[in-house]
Amino acid sequence: MNLYIEEIKDGNETRTLALSAKTLKTGGESPQARGGHAAVLMGSSLYIIGGANRNQEYSTRIAKFDLRQGKWKVLQGGSQRNAVVHGGMYMPTQEFYNDTWVLKEEDGSLCWLEPRQEGLTPSARNSHTATLVEGEEGAEKMVVIGGGSSSGLLLSVEIADLQDLPDKITWSKCEEESLSRISPREMHTCSLYKDFLIIFGGRVDGEEVVSSEAILIDKTSLKALVVKVESTSFKRCGHAMAKVFRLFSGRHADLAKLRDSRLILVGGLDLTAPEICAQSVEDGETLARFAHSATTVTTGGEGEVLVFGGVNFSSDLNDVVAITSSVAKE
Repeated sequence: MNLYIEEIKDGNETRTLALSAKTLKTGGESPQARGGHAAVLMGSSLYIIGGANRNQEYSTRIAKFDLRQGKWKVLQGGSQRNAVVHGGMYMPTQEFYNDTWVLKEEDGSLCWLEPRQEGLTPSARNSHTATLVEGEEGAEKMVVIGGGSSSGLLLSVEIADLQDLPDKITWSKCEEESLSRISPREMHTCSLYKDFLIIFGGRVDGEEVVSSEAILIDKTSLKALVVKVESTSFKRCGHAMAKVFRLFSGRHADLAKLRDSRLILVGGLDLTAPEICAQSVEDGETLARFAHSATTVTTGGEGEVLVFGGVNFSSDLNDVVAITSSVAKE
């Protein structure tokens, strides 16, 4: 069943882009059903970190999904890679965090390291976004945007210099005058797309006010923020956003040039209805969920989005749904 169909003009030809989704059959020991977690792609494995179910039972184990085998399995090492986790909240005590931890995969094992934080360290928060961007001369930076705190919703863009990991992280802030067109928010998404960070949706202002704005930030000028705000017809929070590739099917001399991508929104919640934004998938299940994750992965040169977990009004989820794209010539 198609989630989305779009006609694309390719010179004198018309092609049809279709997105479809299917729940994957997975092996191994399934992880705890949960929402509010983080999903990090490291090599050929997807790591699920943190999160809780509706009974506030928090997961303290890291789940690893092997993309090649389609199995959940006991954590094993691989190439040297790092994942960075910042902030969060422990609901039973209403405690917010502003610490930063590095998950390091090396020599057959995984370990947590806490780097020294220097500069303008962000205030404690949860329900924020943390997005990896490449800075000048290839230096990696993590951009933390918004979130909720004990004093309410936050309006901030914090920038972490990651070049000295895992020993230290150096923080700086975006100039406040550059944020005048952005409302404080939480439960939004932020994705890197071409030359922009794109912030979408989230809970803003009052308890039941949900944004339908798409905010574009020039990734090359984070401190002197360049912002463009676009209104949309989609109003949601607790959703996920990821990049999906479109690939022209069949033999074509310009296949590489014709390869492109789209950002897609998956699920989420409209607090004013309230209803869950839903799409059906091939096996009769739906993508009706919020507080889930969506991660772009590439296997065999093709791209797909893997959606994990989340919650709906009746269940905590731990399924894996693959969203794929295809382009056919008419």
